[in-house]
Amino acid sequence: MEQIRTAVFASDRFIKEQVEDMLRRIRAVSVIQHTTPIGVDETELASFFQLQAPWIVFIDISHLESALRLAGHIRNLARGTQLVAVGTDKSPEVVVQAMRAGMREFLTVPVSTEETLDALARLHGVLRENPPEHEVQQHVISFLPAKPGVGASTLCVNVAAALAGIPGIRAGLLDFDLHCSVLEFLLKMPDGYTLFDAASRAAHLDDDLWRRMVRKAHGIEILPSVRQAETIRGDGAGLHLAKLIAHARGYYEAICMDLPGQFDAYSLEVMRNSNRILLVSTTELASLYSARQAVKMLEELGLISRVNVVLNRVEAKSILDMRQMEEVIGREILVALPNDYAGVQKAVKDGSPLAPDSLLGARFREIACRITGHQPSRMEKPAKRGLLSRFGRLGAQVKTAAL
Repeated sequence: MEQIRTAVFASDRFIKEQVEDMLRRIRAVSVIQHTTPIGVDETELASFFQLQAPWIVFIDISHLESALRLAGHIRNLARGTQLVAVGTDKSPEVVVQAMRAGMREFLTVPVSTEETLDALARLHGVLRENPPEHEVQQHVISFLPAKPGVGASTLCVNVAAALAGIPGIRAGLLDFDLHCSVLEFLLKMPDGYTLFDAASRAAHLDDDLWRRMVRKAHGIEILPSVRQAETIRGDGAGLHLAKLIAHARGYYEAICMDLPGQFDAYSLEVMRNSNRILLVSTTELASLYSARQAVKMLEELGLISRVNVVLNRVEAKSILDMRQMEEVIGREILVALPNDYAGVQKAVKDGSPLAPDSLLGARFREIACRITGHQPSRMEKPAKRGLLSRFGRLGAQVKTAAL
């Protein structure tokens, strides 16, 4: 059962932390971590909803004018999204203004467990009758290796190719491994423009310039990483990565972004501009340990709600079973990929993704379909999915959630 997606907008850090902490303890709810300010303009807010599409938004009304403006923007952008006011002032005048702005519920600070659960139960009923009209409109996926050498770049290339094979999906691949990129090698790409060239011009990018810069291979449009000398010289200091990703989001339905096996300022900026992070590990104990450390780091960075774990190179016999590996990592495994050494090496030799009809190729397509909501056996574009089925049993879960 998919959880109810929630987001908290607050000018008061204490209120934001208190509400988010309360929501995280409810199993039926997921909290979208973000740093978007309550005074955000409508353009940036639209970008947030395209990427994250929360169903319930909690708004701190400490600064009432800003809160009312935000509520108005959300009502214009995302019909059906439920709004909850959070504050210390519950005077009739404030409550009336909040209700007129579309906030159905009011939580008083300090927020209580019972009050929160009651509000969520009532909103669950509203969502069942009137599901939000918005879904995640763009698929921006970061591929983060638990440690170097686990196959995250291979996964990134092949999932991008699988996404490009879905009708109606234009897929881009951005190589943000500024330290030891292998994408040009994997796809045997000729020299051309790099991510450095595009990012250094991010403020002036247009579609014509973008088309000249990307390289095309196997249905994917690719922007390779910077050259090693540029990294060593520190030329990347002025890269406008967020602007680069924002432009790419206006051009593609799906974007795959390859990251290095280490946390740095660039990787963090890329992940913050993603709505899904695929953390890639193998079954080796050192890799599982590194994945566990990455999960802890992503929790501290407020990005854990976007993380799915992919287990790569899985053998029939392993020291640990799947449940034990999940316990080590501290996160549920989204998918386990079989070890196909010969198939991967042949693809590398040919400079191409794996054949889509191969065992591993089919699993890559499965990941692509799970990301976009397509059925693996039917690649035609589906009708818009309703949310009604997702709320079938959530009401009971909300009221009986273990805290």
